[in-house]
Amino acid sequence: MQHSIQLESSTTNNNLSTSLEFDDIRLKVGDKLQVKANPYGKKFGISPRSDYCTVHVIGYLPEKTLIIHLPETSRKPGNPSFLEGEQLLVRFFNGQCIFSFNVIVEHVVKLPFKYIHLSFPREISGQTIRKSIRIKSNIEAKISFNDQFYDGNITNLSATGAEIAIRADLGEKGNAIGIVFDVELEDKAVSLSLHALIRSSQISKNEIGVLIYGIEFIQLTSDQIAALRNYIYKELIDNHCKIT
Repeated sequence: MQHSIQLESSTTNNNLSTSLEFDDIRLKVGDKLQVKANPYGKKFGISPRSDYCTVHVIGYLPEKTLIIHLPETSRKPGNPSFLEGEQLLVRFFNGQCIFSFNVIVEHVVKLPFKYIHLSFPREISGQTIRKSIRIKSNIEAKISFNDQFYDGNITNLSATGAEIAIRADLGEKGNAIGIVFDVELEDKAVSLSLHALIRSSQISKNEIGVLIYGIEFIQLTSDQIAALRNYIYKELIDNHCKIT
C-alpha cells in the first residue's frame, strides 16, 4: 500500500477526495478493476498477497452483488486465487479519477468459467488525479526534429509532458518536436506518436554529452490522454513508480 499512500498525500492539496454512491462512478460491463486482498480483512488471518491484479466487470445487481471475471493471465500459477469470505481492496480508474472501495468475496463460480460474486460496494471514495502528476520512468523513445530522428530516453512522464535525455541538440525553447514511444497496458504495447514543444533545456550533470529537455505534449487526442493516464496509474499501482 506504500504507493497509494504516496499518491493520496501528493494530491491532497490539489484535489477533493469525496464519499460517493455507486452510480457516481458509472461502472460499466467490461471495465477493468484493480483488486488485491486486504491483508487485515481476510477471514482466515493476514493474507500474504500484496499485489493488485486486473479483473473485468461482467455485471452487477444494484444493492446485491458485483460480478467480476478473472482473465486467463490472472489465473496462472502464483497469481491470486481469491477465497470466499475474503475482503478485497478495489480500485477503478476512469482516466481522470481514482475510485476505491472494499468488498467481500461472497461466491466463487468455477463452471462454465470462473467468475466471482462480490458484495455490493457500500462506501466508495473518489479522488481526481491532477493533470501534472509526474512519475519517474525509463522509456526508450524516438525523437524527430528538423526531419532528423534521434534515440532518446524518457526519464519522467506525465499526461501533459515529459523529461527526455538525448545526445542531440534540439535547439531552443519553443521548438516543435515529435516523439514516439511504447507503453505497456494490459500486457500489450501501445505505441504513442505525439507532438511536443520544448519548454526547458539543460546539460546533464551525470552524463557527458547528454542534454535534458522538458517538453510539453500538444494536440493530444482523447485516446492518447487516456493511454497516458492509464499507464501512469498502472505504474503507480503495479510497479511503485515514484512521483516527481
